[in-house]
Amino acid sequence: WHNPPDHRIMNAFKHKNTMKKIIQQLKYGLAAMLLVLATTQTFAQSITNGSFETLTTPGNYPSGTNASITKAKDWLQPTSSDPDYRYVGYTTYMGVTAQQGSAYVGSLVGMVDRNPNNGAHYGSKNSKEYFSHKLTSKLTEGVTYAISFYVRHPYMYYPGSAVNAELEPSDQGYLGLCFSDVLPTNANTSTVDVGGTVGQGGLYSSWNANHRALIPASNTSVYGTASRDAWVPVTLNYTADGTEEYMTVGQLQEGPLTGSYTSYGSNVSYIGYYLFDNFSMTAVSTVTPVATGTNPTTPTGTGSVSLSAATGSYPANTPVTVTYTKPDNTTATFTGNTDGTGKITIPNLPVGTYPGFVVSVNGSPASNPSNPVTLVAPPATPVPTGTNPTTPGGTDGSVSLSPPSGSSYPANTPVTVTYTRPDNTTATYSGSSDGTGKVTIPNLPAGTYTNFTVAFNGGAASGPSGPVTLSDCAANAGTITRQ
Repeated sequence: WHNPPDHRIMNAFKHKNTMKKIIQQLKYGLAAMLLVLATTQTFAQSITNGSFETLTTPGNYPSGTNASITKAKDWLQPTSSDPDYRYVGYTTYMGVTAQQGSAYVGSLVGMVDRNPNNGAHYGSKNSKEYFSHKLTSKLTEGVTYAISFYVRHPYMYYPGSAVNAELEPSDQGYLGLCFSDVLPTNANTSTVDVGGTVGQGGLYSSWNANHRALIPASNTSVYGTASRDAWVPVTLNYTADGTEEYMTVGQLQEGPLTGSYTSYGSNVSYIGYYLFDNFSMTAVSTVTPVATGTNPTTPTGTGSVSLSAATGSYPANTPVTVTYTKPDNTTATFTGNTDGTGKITIPNLPVGTYPGFVVSVNGSPASNPSNPVTLVAPPATPVPTGTNPTTPGGTDGSVSLSPPSGSSYPANTPVTVTYTRPDNTTATYSGSSDGTGKVTIPNLPAGTYTNFTVAFNGGAASGPSGPVTLSDCAANAGTITRQ
């Protein structure tokens, strides 16, 4: 770094001061973190003034070294610790230029104060800043968004005094975004190790814990030396549940920094201050659906397929478009609405195999295909024929089930038969059809049997048929006339 040391930074380590002044002085000469969110129109939502170029009050440019983030139109300061708004040509900051345009934001992600002259803040490790943006509308439930941006952190070292360098490994993996339905406030931040009553700690890890997109610690370009004085790109994916209205940026680590930060000396203060730039949000896909089929209830009827989100749910009562391939390999499109639970139902589908269903919610990018579904029509209602037992009280009677005239059953195919026995209990027979498709239930005693249904190979069951009465051999014998 070619700029000479900033005397205000050195004074900050030599004289007792308030937390805010200490942080400001350190940020002027030691570190910078920028997140510039490039203005982009997205599916149903957008980040306005993403590059921070537009001022809240036209012509009211920042001056000096920095200004409040609220000078940038549509950007918010959610907690009392405020990041820095910088505008090249109006503010001076060591020759740093934005990755895109002229404006950018710097934000503190952590510090370890080892200056004994800094009063209550001496020894503290939990100082973090956040900035937020309200989206033009809520994110859409079940849609995955890609958020792309650039990250940079200047490196500076003043021997025996202070250093701005990379976060140590135990503190990496927390930098990123938190989505919420309301802005975070001071009440949502930790007060542990913040240095008395000044400053603010990290957002509680329990606050919108499932609504975060973080740069993983494995991204060595961001957390390593590659981003020293150079912009590096990042893309994070986030799948919405439909409640998100705000996006907050920063180091989403609740507690103090856990690294030792002594590699530059045990008396050297550490400051983490990063730059991000040129942020954009784009809807990239819809959550993959899970398809469930409902078979036709009659041999010549149609069925339906219901689609639900594999994770979370689709928004309720929302327009959808579903494309799918029919059993004859032609493509079909269904347009309709999700129901009150977010489920999609495609009615009036003929039997056959459907390879997969692709969903678009309210114009969102299409999902990946669902699982395949096969709809099977029930077999025709069987025609039962009884064969009586051959001995008094015997159990060698049987009932054969055949298809009605004009229909057929598959030959030599596994079959399940349910029926009602003479004592009104339900029984199940599992076996196979014969070479003609006929099904025979063996080992039946005398009595009246009814409600026979057949289902082949795990498919849908037929309608019920019966009754059939099997007569006991003794009753039969009473009708014999001797000659």
